[in-house]
Amino acid sequence: MKKILVLSGILVIAGFMLVAVPAFAAKPNNSCVKIQDGSLVDSNGGFLTVGYDKWGYNYQAKMFNGWYGNYSRPSVPVVSGDSLIMKWNDAWLSNQDCDGDGKLDRHLGFSSYKGSGAWLTNHASGTYESSTNYVWEVNTSPNKLDIPWAGTTYSYDVSFVKEGAVLTGTLTDGYYPTTNSLIGTIDGNNVTFSFIYPVGSVQGIRTYVGTIDSAGKVSGTWSETGTENATGSWSIAGFATKIPEMCSWSDFVKIVAVPEDAINDGGVWKLNDKEIGPVIWGEFAIIQEVSSNPCGEDMGLMDFKSDIRSGLGNW
Repeated sequence: MKKILVLSGILVIAGFMLVAVPAFAAKPNNSCVKIQDGSLVDSNGGFLTVGYDKWGYNYQAKMFNGWYGNYSRPSVPVVSGDSLIMKWNDAWLSNQDCDGDGKLDRHLGFSSYKGSGAWLTNHASGTYESSTNYVWEVNTSPNKLDIPWAGTTYSYDVSFVKEGAVLTGTLTDGYYPTTNSLIGTIDGNNVTFSFIYPVGSVQGIRTYVGTIDSAGKVSGTWSETGTENATGSWSIAGFATKIPEMCSWSDFVKIVAVPEDAINDGGVWKLNDKEIGPVIWGEFAIIQEVSSNPCGEDMGLMDFKSDIRSGLGNW
């Protein structure tokens, strides 16, 4: 199943982890309360500590490193899924309280994030099952190869082994009777294999050519080289199982608080008629996004670079 992500719309991370409060004038540094003091709390009233918490936040280091599903700090942390690394600066979320509200400061000295120089980076990565790239794994248990002929369906016991594109195994014709090896190939949905009857038989070499359908059933036509010179149709139900390819993806995004004189022009922040980047979370802009998805399936990822600059400083 294809995993659909629109990363620039879902990277709602540290900015919503703690309650934002109005800014006050900065106090002298010796009045600032640090995380190490043990009195600062998060939006749920829990005391902040240095080092990584159970979700993956390290507020002292101003970063997150953990499972993507833990960015919102669920009551029960997830233990698997996509990965996420976030980093931010003091203007986004400080590691101390200098305005005296008991929480970590945001855009201290500014009435809002705009013009504060706040920035955030996100690096998300993960895997998903491809909806277009896959391989067929054949059923190694005994199969029944059915041939309708002259009003009767003849069934043959057949077992397969697949190594890469090579198909080997054995087939038993209980009507002859004879048992022998078979050899063939499997290329995408196309299957071909041959079975050699004993010397002097009217069948000679019987070759089966078929196609695997979406349910894993293979069917097609067969022909012979012997004097019987017969042809017909054949099928094997439950021949193979589709195994999707596991695809890796990554997405790195830089987000900045826009300058005070930036203008929102139809969902794009601009400065002096130059594009800063797409609007996100009101006062922020995406200034760069670098994506990787070798399988090439649409996940809403994009590559973007601001017309002004992609560096995080001096905004």
